[in-house]
Amino acid sequence: MVKVSLIIPIFNLATYVERLVYCLKKQTFTDCEMLIIDDGSSDNSFELLQKFVRECEDGRIKVLSKAHSGVSDTRNVGIERSKGEYIMFADGDDSFASDYISEYVSGIEEDDSDIAFYPFDIVKGGSIKELTKYQTRYEELARDNHYSKRDLLEFLSTGRVGGYPVAYISKKSLWDKVQFDTRFETLEDLHALFNLVMRSSELKVSFFKNGYYSYEVREDSQVHTAGWEGFYDRVSVEIDMKKRINDPKLKKNLSSMIYIEYLNHVFNQMNPDQSREMYVFLRFNFFDVKLSKKQRIKALVAMVYLNVQSKRSKNDQNAR
Repeated sequence: MVKVSLIIPIFNLATYVERLVYCLKKQTFTDCEMLIIDDGSSDNSFELLQKFVRECEDGRIKVLSKAHSGVSDTRNVGIERSKGEYIMFADGDDSFASDYISEYVSGIEEDDSDIAFYPFDIVKGGSIKELTKYQTRYEELARDNHYSKRDLLEFLSTGRVGGYPVAYISKKSLWDKVQFDTRFETLEDLHALFNLVMRSSELKVSFFKNGYYSYEVREDSQVHTAGWEGFYDRVSVEIDMKKRINDPKLKKNLSSMIYIEYLNHVFNQMNPDQSREMYVFLRFNFFDVKLSKKQRIKALVAMVYLNVQSKRSKNDQNAR
């Protein structure tokens, strides 16, 4: 048994492997294992990984390889193989400070928490990206006393807390009956965190002000090229969350979050051929949500646009 297991799935990340091993090698925390799991890469990621790990001669770093099955299953394999009292996650194309593991562990232990969240930088094109007003600033949630399970569910249902696995450390015992759902390719991390919270009788939750992790946004990553298929995954995850929550306020929060995400996606990736189904879903599933004036205008425009496109699509089909 070690104090903490850091789980890092990689897939076709040959460009980033050397930097990853360097970030792991320089970690100041010693009582840990760092599991890099290659998810059946089709490039030379695994060969490079073996080379750099062999050269760095650090017994904390362990390399595994498996047939390609996706990031969710790869994280599940990591959890199953892990020997740590605590679980942390990192992505293979990200970077982190030398005291990243040390600070996460000391924070959760000193605060006597079950799960602890830390802010992180979002890096795009080599520059730190400014957060929008809709994105979570975990440092603003930092306080001396714990948050509860109910508090965390409210944060999740309003989008104040996302599913980012890289942003928290948790007791491994919380994962005893929880896995990342392999059915989903986007928001699978939020779904897993939600399941972890729901399966816990109670939780002591902490947030900290200082960040030690840089999250890399790549335009070619699966998350950013998912399109409509990924959108359906996200909505499916949020609808599943809504169905499993009994609290009326949290249900309404989730309805609003789904609705707003729906509108954003409609405006960003509208395709007339898919609009009829969108219109029906939008009109009959989210009539109870609360929106700001700006969001209501956006919703009205989207409804009108979808209605027009739906009729056009239907007329086109009849004309054939």
